[in-house]
Amino acid sequence: MADIQITSSNVAETSPDADQLERELATVWPFLTIQHREMILELVHQFAAVDKTLQEALEEAEAIKAYDAAKAAQDEAIPFEQALKEIGYSRE
Repeated sequence: MADIQITSSNVAETSPDADQLERELATVWPFLTIQHREMILELVHQFAAVDKTLQEALEEAEAIKAYDAAKAAQDEAIPFEQALKEIGYSRE
């Protein structure tokens, strides 16, 4: 019998295709009632929302860590345009 693996990599960022998941649940676990399938679908949607929130929090923490490291380095600040010239970047 096939097994459905629900992970953050295969759960859609917004929400999974409920119809497709419902068909897979009916095929893999035909003994489940419609109510049980609906509960599983709701858990998948909640998992996707929590996963997105955790990813956003991790990105924010990484940005704060990078900011703190830059402030602690106490390097000389230079204007943005000068930095672009130093790395050879042209906006044109």
